[in-house]
Amino acid sequence: MAGGDIMNPHRRRFSIICPTYQSGALLGETIESVQRQSMSDFELLIGDDGSSDGTVSLAESYAATDERIHVHHFTHSGDPGVVRSRLAELAGGENIAYVDHDDVLHTEHLAVLDRAISDAHPAAVAGVLYRYEDVEERSFSRSGEYWSHEIAVIDPVAEPSRVGHRRSLFKVATWRRSHGGLEDWDLWWRLADNGVPFSILDAVTVTVRIYGGSRRNRLRHRPAAVLGHATDEARAREIVATMQDNAFERFQQDLVQWRDGSEAFESSSAMLEHATGTPPSWLSPDAMPGGPLGWNIGFFAPVVDRAHATSILDVLMRRFPHVINGAFADLRDAAETVTDIEVIDTRVGERLFR
Repeated sequence: MAGGDIMNPHRRRFSIICPTYQSGALLGETIESVQRQSMSDFELLIGDDGSSDGTVSLAESYAATDERIHVHHFTHSGDPGVVRSRLAELAGGENIAYVDHDDVLHTEHLAVLDRAISDAHPAAVAGVLYRYEDVEERSFSRSGEYWSHEIAVIDPVAEPSRVGHRRSLFKVATWRRSHGGLEDWDLWWRLADNGVPFSILDAVTVTVRIYGGSRRNRLRHRPAAVLGHATDEARAREIVATMQDNAFERFQQDLVQWRDGSEAFESSSAMLEHATGTPPSWLSPDAMPGGPLGWNIGFFAPVVDRAHATSILDVLMRRFPHVINGAFADLRDAAETVTDIEVIDTRVGERLFR
């Protein structure tokens, strides 16, 4: 990123990338959390995505009194992946960190990332406190999870505010257009696909605010493994309900089996706890419109592109055989007594992306 070096002749330890949009009401608290960092060797790059309210003025008021803060104005794209990509080109820090305009970094966040990032471990993920803003006194934390390339395929891993990495990783993969709000999962997955390991840290150093209308609640699910088809929604939902009743126990079986076959899994207390947890929505059978009879029955995930959908199916088939084959068996049983159900019997699962 030569452009970043030219703009920053005295390279900072960290460049912090912050995209901001219309109605950045919480931006001030976010910026102040960055300013309070115990590690002061950073630059904060704020990318304004063509806002027309007071967001720009607020950001510039902080930049006027803190030389580490730089506000960049971009034409409106409506896409955080595009904004982060533009800011990445301007970053001059040895390491990259992120903060979304409504998240809060705890005082030791950069220092914790700095200790974790190395040539051997070029990417690190801090622990997080999720705070629901529209549900009184509801919050939970997440840290120290097991990570692997396969996990990166089926789990978004982390919000950008949790992640720090060597700037050199942008030579492996960088930000691109989000295609439905998955720009962070897209980048982490592509980095992992190129052999980049992520260290998941125990320290909780980020607060992520969650709202009912957050993008995480609006991610579009698409087919990853279709097992069969139904003629109408009522029939499809009835069958799926039976399949879901059995999915929890099957998920536990597969997760424990996966854990027992991995030394890293065995050393992760967080994943031992997950063995009794509920599966993500895309590891539970469901029904969606589509297919030759009107409704698809199978597994549906937020997917980045066709290659990602194929990778999800491969991991499902390899690591979750009880989940997949059990759901397939349930569907076969239903088809024996119902005439308007079609089961795909040429293979377990059908790769689709439309």
